[in-house]
Amino acid sequence: MKMFNSYFHLKFLVQELQEKIESKFITSAFTFAKRELHISISDGSDIYFCANNPLPFLTYQTRTPSPKDKVLLFKDIYRLQISKILLNRSDRQLLISFNNDNYYLLISCYGTNGNVFLLDGKFAILESFRKTSTDKQSNHFQMSDFKSPDSISYDPESIENLILTYGDRNLEILLKNIMNKRLDKVFVNELFARTGLRSDKKCGELSGKEIELLNNTLKEMLDEIEAKNFYIYYGELPVFSLLKLSYLKNNDLKIFANCTTATNEFIKEYLKNFYFIEEKRNLIRIVEKYIAATQRKLLRQKQDLKNIKDPSTYKEWAETILANYHKVNRKADFVILPRLHNPAEKIKIPLIRGLTPNENAKRYFEKAKNIEKSREILKKTIIENENSLDNAKKLLQKLGSINSRKELKSVKKLIQNNYLPTVKLKEHHEKLPYQLISYKNWDILIGKSARDNDILTFKIARPNDFWFHAQNVPGSHVIVRNPNKRDSLPSEITKVAAGLAAFNSKDKNSKLVPVVYTKKKYVWKPKKSNPGIASYKFEKSIIVEPINPQAIQGKLS
Repeated sequence: MKMFNSYFHLKFLVQELQEKIESKFITSAFTFAKRELHISISDGSDIYFCANNPLPFLTYQTRTPSPKDKVLLFKDIYRLQISKILLNRSDRQLLISFNNDNYYLLISCYGTNGNVFLLDGKFAILESFRKTSTDKQSNHFQMSDFKSPDSISYDPESIENLILTYGDRNLEILLKNIMNKRLDKVFVNELFARTGLRSDKKCGELSGKEIELLNNTLKEMLDEIEAKNFYIYYGELPVFSLLKLSYLKNNDLKIFANCTTATNEFIKEYLKNFYFIEEKRNLIRIVEKYIAATQRKLLRQKQDLKNIKDPSTYKEWAETILANYHKVNRKADFVILPRLHNPAEKIKIPLIRGLTPNENAKRYFEKAKNIEKSREILKKTIIENENSLDNAKKLLQKLGSINSRKELKSVKKLIQNNYLPTVKLKEHHEKLPYQLISYKNWDILIGKSARDNDILTFKIARPNDFWFHAQNVPGSHVIVRNPNKRDSLPSEITKVAAGLAAFNSKDKNSKLVPVVYTKKKYVWKPKKSNPGIASYKFEKSIIVEPINPQAIQGKLS
């Protein structure tokens, strides 16, 4: 923004306001947007004050807006005549006087901390636009602080005396504190650019010729400001200046002879470009987050692919069992058999007690098939994610080169449809650690995670409830409520609960899964064990097909 909203900018704005609205009347003052105030003049024009980011400003408009909903303010000055408009001699404040100093509007142009106060003839606050701590600051100013803006007075001798007096100070610090601190950073930097002097140079190190050069350049620049040319340099964000800026000499430039015209043009261009840049940055952030998430996902998927067990081991076990059918005891937990391609070598094959050799072999064939299927699905998913990642990187590159709203609009739609994360609606009810299924008047509770299993079994389940779990594999704890304290469950309920436990386990894709069950009072948590781990006794076992809860929805009561 550079010299926008500086003392010199406000000086010329006040001079133009004096010509346009002095002797006219106030018809209303109102707000219809946060931190924005409109002061309506009798000729239909408007003083527009804004304390919002990204661009706080004060300007003059030829037409007052007419919103449907608005809040009226400062009613004491309605129909009062504007007597004069003054500027604080050393600050960014202007004062509008009414009815020969019976009332005042004090406008403080302090950026986002700016405010507008209604004062009485004695400078006491009657009302303020914003209720902030800055209200108290207006009491520090007096009528004598304000005067009609005039040409800038400059005394080369006083500047030279200051340089000689404060020889130990940096030149930049001294310059920013002379002339009632009116020389802002942009002015001082341009002064150094034109003189070639170093900003960190001590005042005492300046030669007589350098002091003369500094004085002459300073006077030239102040005269340039008094010429009342207003410059807007166009770029990614426009720059407002009262001087020609050497470091922007290659930018497109437009020069205005009228302060309010230049001010309104700058406000329009700055806000248009700012919101374009912000929208573009936001879209870039969305795509960058998508790229980062996809890269993390690919790393996990590739590691998962490496960690998938070789299905040939399960195929070999199945084929070995079938080849040695009569050597396999269905009551055993394992069997040791000669390897088919090398009979001299023995292999130990785990068995599920109670299953026939054919059933054990079938189980291993199914495991091998499921592993192979999982591997192919994972490979396909990795390829799809790699393609998505490449497309996202190309889109990110394209986004960086977009300079028009039309292009950005078309890309924005693509990003919103394909790259925004899916937002899950929050459940209004309290999250439960279990899924509840009611089957033929029996409540069956299924734990949702390892920690939820602990809560379900050791805090929610009652001693006579029945506890189910897939045998020797990780899975959910399943509880069947037993309010009547029965010694056993109906056969159908046992099979359903066991099937649900099988489905909610690592063996969910197997055709048959062994499940153990017992009463909850015979289940306990081993000391220092991980979440979800439980020990039990007096258990019974049953071999069942996994049951998907959705498959029995029609039977739920």
